[in-house]
Amino acid sequence: MFEKIRGASVREFMEEEEPLEPDLEISQALGRFENSDRFAFPVLKKGEHYLVDTLTLLRSNSHVSKIMGYSIAVPCVDEEEEVGLAAKIMVERGIPVLPVCRNGKYTGTIRTEALLYSLLREHVNLGIRQVLNRNVPALPNTAPASKAMSLMIEKRAYHLPVIGKSGVVGVLSSKELLSLKLKPTDALNTGLMGSDTLKKLGFPVSSLPLSEPIFSDITETYTASLEKAVTSGEYYVLVVLGDELHGTVGLREFLKPLVLVEKKPPFPIVIAGTTDPSLRDELTSKLPILKKRFTRSKISEVRVVIKELKGGKLYEISMTVHTTRGVHSYSTTTFSTANIAEELLRKVKREASHRRPRPGSQSFP
Repeated sequence: MFEKIRGASVREFMEEEEPLEPDLEISQALGRFENSDRFAFPVLKKGEHYLVDTLTLLRSNSHVSKIMGYSIAVPCVDEEEEVGLAAKIMVERGIPVLPVCRNGKYTGTIRTEALLYSLLREHVNLGIRQVLNRNVPALPNTAPASKAMSLMIEKRAYHLPVIGKSGVVGVLSSKELLSLKLKPTDALNTGLMGSDTLKKLGFPVSSLPLSEPIFSDITETYTASLEKAVTSGEYYVLVVLGDELHGTVGLREFLKPLVLVEKKPPFPIVIAGTTDPSLRDELTSKLPILKKRFTRSKISEVRVVIKELKGGKLYEISMTVHTTRGVHSYSTTTFSTANIAEELLRKVKREASHRRPRPGSQSFP
């Protein structure tokens, strides 16, 4: 199912997209969000890759703050990687876009929306209930807007269904809530939230702008529901049985069928110094390519040790590759753990290109 798209290269779906500047004010970034149907944009700072979206910006209290303070570090996926790996990272992190790199340098993005358009052309025997998210809370229409804001941040939900006495009465968008919070009329000169905003955040969500809900019956196919989501431009559906809400399917859930099936690494990969599941997954998924680098010997084990320096502001990374012909060591320091795997692989490639083979010996390693 979806094997062709899953196995395609990221380059085939890449979009040449200019990243946001890290010192951009939130008020300026709001314009980008309001003039598009997108909920996230890439940010580039000193070669490191970040993402800012409506959910991270909801934590801000000032529209004159810089977006860098509300950006999250993300890995940059190589152009030649399979789409399945990019989908896996986006699903696990709950993000709709990833920066794309060539030799470690930013070249564009891969977006969930582009992949969903391709998925629409595939007709498969998959029910919408198979990707249903039952954990997104429905919000009573009497709940304050501040409750909606905290739930969106906690659940990384770009949309929340709002429930009244007769069932779903509408859907609250994180984009609408962000505009409400950071564009108050009496705070435009001060750069801080004004009294009107503080009051509005205490108002019930029923008083806020709600969009018409997009429904899918729980018996519908994945393709039929995806078509509704894409056509609407909102990229979500509320899954119901009669008048009863059973859950939601958003960008993350629609992408799940593309997630790369886990393959057992060709050799043991031992990682020490971190419990971050996303970082561990990135290392275990990308380091097996070392097998192609060590063509003249067999790898028995790879060990990666991550040490925090300066209170977590700097990281020291060391990797040892144990082979039948010896142990090879590599190390680097970085301000972010987002692209550790790529940096280690570049170290291996760089050392291989600088190593001169002795007469009669194998080239590497």
